[in-house]
Amino acid sequence: MIEQESFESAAFDQLRFNLHTSLTGPRRRLAIFVHGFGGSGYCTWAGFPAMMFDGFACEPADVAIFDYPSGLRALSKGGARLRAHSRRLAAGILELSGFYESIHFFCHSLGGLVGQRAVIDFLIDSSSSHAAKPNSTVAAIYAFACPRAGTGLAHPVLSPFVREFRWLGRFSDECEEIERYFSNHVESRNIGGTVGQTYLIPRYVCRGAADGVVNSFSAAFGIPSSQIEDLAGDHTDIAKPTDSDFPQVRWACKSMAEIESNRDQWIRQTNHDANFRPQKADSSHVYTAQIHNYTADSVWDRAYNVARQMALRSGITVHDSDEPTASSDQLDLMVAVHDSNKVLSGASQAGDDSSSTLVQQAHNRQNEHRRLIVGFAPVGINHEPAAEVIRSWLDTGLEPLSRTFVEGAQAPDGFIKVVLRWILLLVGRDPTKPPPAPLPTNDRSQLLPTSVDEYFGDLR
Repeated sequence: MIEQESFESAAFDQLRFNLHTSLTGPRRRLAIFVHGFGGSGYCTWAGFPAMMFDGFACEPADVAIFDYPSGLRALSKGGARLRAHSRRLAAGILELSGFYESIHFFCHSLGGLVGQRAVIDFLIDSSSSHAAKPNSTVAAIYAFACPRAGTGLAHPVLSPFVREFRWLGRFSDECEEIERYFSNHVESRNIGGTVGQTYLIPRYVCRGAADGVVNSFSAAFGIPSSQIEDLAGDHTDIAKPTDSDFPQVRWACKSMAEIESNRDQWIRQTNHDANFRPQKADSSHVYTAQIHNYTADSVWDRAYNVARQMALRSGITVHDSDEPTASSDQLDLMVAVHDSNKVLSGASQAGDDSSSTLVQQAHNRQNEHRRLIVGFAPVGINHEPAAEVIRSWLDTGLEPLSRTFVEGAQAPDGFIKVVLRWILLLVGRDPTKPPPAPLPTNDRSQLLPTSVDEYFGDLR
């Protein structure tokens, strides 16, 4: 560990993995730099590490420089033993992961393959210790001119003499293994969730228009266009900014801030969902519900799920109709969420996309399920006038109105209470079942350990 007030390069010890930290101790964020074929720890990156460490363009970060002999530096030994180096890097990540909230990888050329391979090894090695955590400490990977699909310069004929070419060849086995693992286990888009994957690690690409080593297809293979930065430089220039105003520095800083914002949101949500994880209900109160969210905001879907999970505290199990455990024969509650502004503007609209048509379609579902309660929830600041509009649509002869309710909410916590009240109606209208324990619909102190405010944060 090298404690410094401002960044300065240092000689490597036998581990060839230098960690630069602030004099006040580890910071929140760590940036790891991995050079490419024939490169070296510090020279490959010019002033990039110093800009991250000193915080010239963004929040200061501790910096780790990883060095491994390759190219001419390893030619006498037949090339670099890249698997040994990637495992060494993975061991370093594992050791450092407990000290940082997020670790960002900056990798150049071959270093992109070495870095991604190390991240895979780290995820596999740490899977048991991270079992209770929502995600890996590795927050993102930024690949500069990385041959993600190989390069034609790494001719297979030379691979027996230059080991690195076995990784660098077009669609090499190592490239395919890396992509296969990330495709199956890692969400590589910068979004606030994993969408069925285990880890959230966005991958970003910086490529140069004058790069004669790695073509644009190979550099950006499989990466969303929104996570690609195109520069005018060549294969080495794009990794060597000398000023904090260089576009790759601004791009990296902006990306890190966006990634950590989404990451914090995901971790908060995942921790909350873990606290709200349903327990097995020891009662006969088992129902099936369904939500139709006609807004553009998924926060209402999450609030609906929170309400179902809170109902479980009173012994009421409410399965969502999409869950395998839900009854396929009976639907008990349908929640239709409408944007209040669209409802108000839809009062004079016609056609299949109008709010009034959606209300009628939902109302007609009661003919298919004899016990179905339909709840219409206009949401947003204008929910009260929107509720009046929906009631006017329901007063046009649609039956049966006795099982149809309209109640809106401005924010998610209010919507949760509305859904809980509708869940209580399910039980109250079933004379064959005993009354459940009171639901925490009014007293905010009775909410589960992670409060609604903490869960939704600034999403309202």
